[in-house]
Amino acid sequence: MPISFKQKIFETDIDKVTFGSDENTIYFANIKNIKMPAEGENAKNINLIDDLKTAFGSEIIKTKEISFNDELINGLLSQYK
Repeated sequence: MPISFKQKIFETDIDKVTFGSDENTIYFANIKNIKMPAEGENAKNINLIDDLKTAFGSEIIKTKEISFNDELINGLLSQYK
């Protein structure tokens, strides 16, 4: 399944259909609902796969204003010298 399609799934409203494709396959998704455990319930067992992390990160970058902090960057770089 292409990463771009997985990202589209998270951008799609509930009860809407989205689609994507790769060279040989067409994918369709219809999101019916989202279930999240209650606070603290099975929190240790929740792991996001890399593709989901990428999708969330991409959405944050698109919707938030990000500025650079030179002091923070210099501090991080100095740890690797």
